Amino acid sequence: MRNSTDLCKTRSGKHQAQMVKLSKLLIRVSIAIELLECENPEKVEVKRQNLLPAGFEPLVKYLRGEIWVVPVLVASACLTLILIVFEIYLLAQVIRSSRRHQYPSRRHLFLGQMLIFGLFLCCCAAVVYTLKPSKIICSVTR
Repeated sequence: MRNSTDLCKTRSGKHQAQMVKLSKLLIRVSIAIELLECENPEKVEVKRQNLLPAGFEPLVKYLRGEIWVVPVLVASACLTLILIVFEIYLLAQVIRSSRRHQYPSRRHLFLGQMLIFGLFLCCCAAVVYTLKPSKIICSVTR
């Protein structure tokens, strides 16, 4: 007579193989859905429950109807505001130092401006990922 541990040992190999096959199938299906959304956004209707608050009704036609959209947009807006305030502060320091005839190094000023611009583009990229897929949006994200 077999005990329960022997049954678990014989079933675990079969179940593990089935789980591997199932996970590979799920990965293929999810990749296919993403490709279809990007290639033919008008034809593919993925039915998802709209989890956004009611105040976002006008934006729902442009944004993805998923819950992670709101925190990404809030974080992007906060970071953009912080970058703008920091930019104003840097420009005020440059103007203040130029009045005292102490000109800052143009190399450092240019490098700082490019770094801030790169961070601003990162915030813009986060916003692009929250928009519903279309041919333009998919080309921008790629």
